[in-house]
Amino acid sequence: MASESFSNAAMFVDGAWTSPRRARRSRRLSATGEVIAEVPQGSRDDAQRAIEAANRAADRWSRATAFDRAAAMHRVADAVEDRREELTHTLTLDQGKPLRESRDEVRGARPVLAQCREDGKRLEGRLANSFTPGKRVLLVRRPRGVIA
Repeated sequence: MASESFSNAAMFVDGAWTSPRRARRSRRLSATGEVIAEVPQGSRDDAQRAIEAANRAADRWSRATAFDRAAAMHRVADAVEDRREELTHTLTLDQGKPLRESRDEVRGARPVLAQCREDGKRLEGRLANSFTPGKRVLLVRRPRGVIA
């Protein structure tokens, strides 16, 4: 019953699929205990490699135009859509939730990604609405860098 594409999955670090430095971990179906996938169990060293790779990529990403970054987000949204049924099935197996809930969750990801994609083209310093009458909120876009 294991999800074929997630079983024995490697980690994607620095633009390549790589094996974890630690062992894999079994994910089990909560109702039966059946193994549904073997997933990588990353170590601190794996996390450090990923952080270093992300820091190297951050410079290039920060120089990309907002439209280039939006196009990348569009590709992510398309990938979620292309794998909608597989993701739905995997969520249900992993979390034990009904298929309907998993399907709604996956379906709901696309509009969120679309909003992020479009917001990225518009986020500049601007005045935003405030919860407090008589006060203004200035939004300034400042990348925070890599967070792990």
